[in-house]
Amino acid sequence: MKWTQVLDRVVLTYPVVLISVVSILITVVIQYTLPLAELQTLFWGILGIGLLGDSITTGYLSKFGLNEQDRGYTRWACGAEPTLLCAGGTRLVVFGAILIPYLLIFSYEPLQEYYIIHLTGLLIPVAFGLMAVGATLVNWYAMWRHRGRTAT
Repeated sequence: MKWTQVLDRVVLTYPVVLISVVSILITVVIQYTLPLAELQTLFWGILGIGLLGDSITTGYLSKFGLNEQDRGYTRWACGAEPTLLCAGGTRLVVFGAILIPYLLIFSYEPLQEYYIIHLTGLLIPVAFGLMAVGATLVNWYAMWRHRGRTAT
């Protein structure tokens, strides 16, 4: 079995599981190695870039003869072949859904007294940013593997 076949089997068969597990593992490492509070702007930037990349690559999946995964909010809202506008719109909704709990945690001071809540707030952009970047990479890889099949 060639390495590309193994990579295809892992990346394209179980993308959600792969992205989730890798993101959680990297988030745990970041939690113990980087100053989370000082790097919040960077993490939110990574989240924004990741969501932008994910919306662009998701919007272009149909150009390569690929469909959105069978489950998920984009498939529900946009169908199997989402347009770039619809994919971008769903990512804006996700960004808002991520931003609201973050703002609630850091605008309501009594919540900050509890370490686990404060830590969760700091890790929100890290975990979701890694997931967005992972989704972008998986979409890019799928399009790269199917680059000969362009839609007309």
